[in-house]
Amino acid sequence: MVFSAIYPRLDVRVFCVLCISSESLMTIKVWVKSRLADKALKPVRLELCQCLRDLNLERSQRADLQVTEFRVLDVGCGTGDFLFRCANQITHGLGIDLDQDMVTYARRQAEQNQLSNLSFQCIDAQSLQQPMFDVGVSTLCIHEMPKPTALSVLKRMLAQCSELLIADYTQPKGWFSCAGIELDELMSGHYRHFRRYRASGGIDGYASEIGARCQRVCDSELDGIAIWRLSINQPG
Repeated sequence: MVFSAIYPRLDVRVFCVLCISSESLMTIKVWVKSRLADKALKPVRLELCQCLRDLNLERSQRADLQVTEFRVLDVGCGTGDFLFRCANQITHGLGIDLDQDMVTYARRQAEQNQLSNLSFQCIDAQSLQQPMFDVGVSTLCIHEMPKPTALSVLKRMLAQCSELLIADYTQPKGWFSCAGIELDELMSGHYRHFRRYRASGGIDGYASEIGARCQRVCDSELDGIAIWRLSINQPG
């Protein structure tokens, strides 16, 4: 009655929201990811595409390496946005994610755009048993995981890929970005993992713990995000 007095149609709208099917909620989740989150992360994805081009050029200039293919693995691919952006740079891209709805959406987009060099699977990166890839990529995914899982995923990626490009959080320069990241992590439900990631030294710290060579490639246009290049630390 109180709601109706303030806004006669409000309780009808609340009822409609409560009656939304699980299928509709899935559609909303994918819509938010594809229309909002992916657009917000466009600068990072474009920077990763440039890093990918630089790596491929570097490989092609090596006298001891006959470059015929360029295979990319995207861990935590979501809607597949990154692989769609770099599809014309690679011979094959595999995106994996734990969210079946995201994978279904990515597969549909690849089919509609006739991108036969891209494929998507709903699998855990820790159980990955695919052929070797040239580069493994992950965007704002590692910090979301419990630390043991994050270290395991990075190890598995390094076992399957010659090199990694990891885009994730670093210390922001401005207070606004800092507050925004903190708020986003609080709302996302994995703030505890984010704090552990930060306390461990971020990607640099994780790479050190698994014995990987780590180079900070660049700071993103988006304050508080950086891109790292990881590879196996060869002894001697």
